Amino acid sequence: MQDSTHHGNSSYHSRRPPFSPSSTATAEGLHAMAPNDCPEDNTRPSVVAHEVNLHNVAGNYIDQRTTTIKQFSSSPANLEASHAWLVENIASGAINDSEERSRAPKCLPQTRITVQNDILNWINHDGAPEDPKRMLWITGPAGTGKSAIAGTLADRCQKDRLLAASYFFSASSRSHVRRSKKPLLLTIIYQLLQHEFSRTSGFKEEVLSAIKNNPVVLKKTLDQQLEELILAPLRRVAPKSDPSKWPRAIIVDAVDECGADPPDKPRTSQASRRLKEENHIEILSVLARAAADSSFPFRIVVVSRPEPAIQDFFDNCCSGIVDQVFLNEKYNPDADIALFLGVKFGEIRRQFNLSPSWPSQEVIDFLVREASGHFIYVETIIRFFEHDITHPPHERLHRILERPNVNTTSPLTSLYALYSRIVNTSPNPTLAIDWLLTLQESDPEDAWYTKAVLESHPGEAEFLLKNLASLVGMSNDNGVHTFHFYHKSFLDFLKDKTHVHRAYADHRKQIEAIKRERYYRVLKHRGPQGILSPPIRQHFVAKFCRRHVWHVETRRPEFKYTISDVDWWIDNLEAKERFKAIPQVFDLVHDACSVLSCTDSCRAWRSAILKWCKEESWRIPTAWENLLSTIVPWHYDSRSAGAYPLRPTVSPDLPIDPTEHGVVQHPRLVLSWPSQIRMEPGGHPLGLQLSIHRAAVGSSGRLRDMDSDYVD
Repeated sequence: MQDSTHHGNSSYHSRRPPFSPSSTATAEGLHAMAPNDCPEDNTRPSVVAHEVNLHNVAGNYIDQRTTTIKQFSSSPANLEASHAWLVENIASGAINDSEERSRAPKCLPQTRITVQNDILNWINHDGAPEDPKRMLWITGPAGTGKSAIAGTLADRCQKDRLLAASYFFSASSRSHVRRSKKPLLLTIIYQLLQHEFSRTSGFKEEVLSAIKNNPVVLKKTLDQQLEELILAPLRRVAPKSDPSKWPRAIIVDAVDECGADPPDKPRTSQASRRLKEENHIEILSVLARAAADSSFPFRIVVVSRPEPAIQDFFDNCCSGIVDQVFLNEKYNPDADIALFLGVKFGEIRRQFNLSPSWPSQEVIDFLVREASGHFIYVETIIRFFEHDITHPPHERLHRILERPNVNTTSPLTSLYALYSRIVNTSPNPTLAIDWLLTLQESDPEDAWYTKAVLESHPGEAEFLLKNLASLVGMSNDNGVHTFHFYHKSFLDFLKDKTHVHRAYADHRKQIEAIKRERYYRVLKHRGPQGILSPPIRQHFVAKFCRRHVWHVETRRPEFKYTISDVDWWIDNLEAKERFKAIPQVFDLVHDACSVLSCTDSCRAWRSAILKWCKEESWRIPTAWENLLSTIVPWHYDSRSAGAYPLRPTVSPDLPIDPTEHGVVQHPRLVLSWPSQIRMEPGGHPLGLQLSIHRAAVGSSGRLRDMDSDYVD
């Protein structure tokens, strides 16, 4: 008789009934269960023996024990791991009470009361079946105080235990994750799990188990994350939970400030705008889907500017589930602005022991009219007073009251005029604008590097931007400088060619011109011209040499590169970067050259590169290859390292070329006269029946044989 408990029985698994939470199986079945046969939610079975009944039949024992199999949830250790994975993928700085937002603008007490109460009433509204609107869009022009209202509202909701989660996008944050859509839902989920309801209802366990079973969900689309980590868990816990005891509001601020993620950052303004709009619509679509789901117990407050794509979405795609609050004259912003100015000027009077009548009511009324409902206008004025310590208060006020020299009816006219007046307080406004344009285009985490590139002497950043502290905040953390633009409207101002930089038809071209000039100066100086600590300087030089590839300027005759410049660049280029960077520069420096005439800069770069490559036993281009690359632009692509004529022969990633050819100083070649043309055997593969003298022109103008020493 065959032993029925034999584990190697291949037919057993096909006969075994499916595993279920309440199934009863023999010990044989339990033992034969493979690890991969566990339920999809990876819960572990607990085994309790209810009966033991063994029979001896002809010396063989038949096991008739029965066991009850029940499931219990994943171990706490596994759930803790899931929680750790979740934390690694959130944007903690985007949460309302984060340290990063500790200085974010909030509404002054007793201001914006009406609009705050309207929003709180909407959040607390239970909503009848015939009123399915569980999403609120707060919008208004730039500078009307939307983010201050959102931040104050989040504080009030948190105090009243109404806040489920919050997320504050920021285009001016030092952290790029606050401009990214990727951590949005994961950060909201993290906050939901901190509430008591998530533990008592089982929601937290459901979410963390879902992450444990499929960690890749943390990298999936927003729509998939919504389904797997929010809606599906909510549906499973709905029968055993009371949504009325849960917090009510999820607040998402500044959706319009979500941009493209760094790897996908486009190079043109049109592509950038299109990608941003796609991200905005994806975010709003996911939030609208959540609000429309019957299992979703929260009310969503979305705050943004009325950008065309966002306005179109709310008007046409989900108008049936969305209410709207537009910050206009209905909420009497002038009264709140006057109150704000009264409080802040009172603080300045006490600080400097000024007369109670300063400033006059006429001045207050004038500033209220100039603000035109834009809180950012008066906030910037007060920051200007706080940061300008070189002039007494009455002189500062006089600067503010100067009439703007503009002839436009734009609602931002007064605000932009104020920005212009503040920028003009810089010792060199034009250069300050160049700096600001370059800084606002760079990654905030790289601000220290951009500053080091831009500085032509120590302390130049403080010299240029100190008077602009009401617009741009500067900080120094152990030698690493950071910059913070206080409001997105100032970034818009910098890009508006009708104002401070009228001559700049394309601000991106201006930025590139600035970078090329500064990269040239830094190369000539053999490093940054400002002061950096030795380890930071070393880090700067490595990054500079890597990025210099894309900022070499060979078209401007005033840029006179020398071979020693190139030698320094190669020497300080990290070894792992040379395989890619050297062929790329070899390609790019020749862009401005004609077929038979190279620029002086091209000759310097290519001479130094070829000399170094020969010393390092790199594969060198032949005369024909150089001529072909000149006649047929981009015939050789430096990005295809294995096929490019200039390449290392010892790299494990590249094929070794057994042949060595003559070295050319640069591709300025001399073609033979017709009488000197001779036929190549079989003709050239391209059909060209001419020969090229293997000669090159040195810096002295002499013809040289390409196999001879090419260095003058």
